[in-house]
Amino acid sequence: SNNLMLAHHIQEICMLRSYWKGDYVGAEENFRNALLIPSAMAQSYVAVFHVFFGGLVSFQVYRMLGGEDRLNEGRKMMEKMKMWAHTSMNVFGNKWHLLKAEYFASINENDAAKESYF
Repeated sequence: SNNLMLAHHIQEICMLRSYWKGDYVGAEENFRNALLIPSAMAQSYVAVFHVFFGGLVSFQVYRMLGGEDRLNEGRKMMEKMKMWAHTSMNVFGNKWHLLKAEYFASINENDAAKESYF
């Protein structure tokens, strides 16, 4: 419905705003709220932003506060981006490589992180 789509878009916009302000915990909250509206995300072009920034936020907050659920959520977003990258490397490849680098940085594999993005 239009109300679900609007609610989802509001959460996405709030996530992006919080992310760019450096409020990663707030961005994580908006990310999780948007996940509560999965049917809206599946129909939205905004899904790419949700997956990409959701992965970045999950890894960043994991490095700040810990929590295996955050690492797992980031990994899930990375795998979804990987699937899209295999479909269109020109569009999604750079996002997938950055999420991989963020994942490796999160598990203290700094050499693998550098290698993943370069």
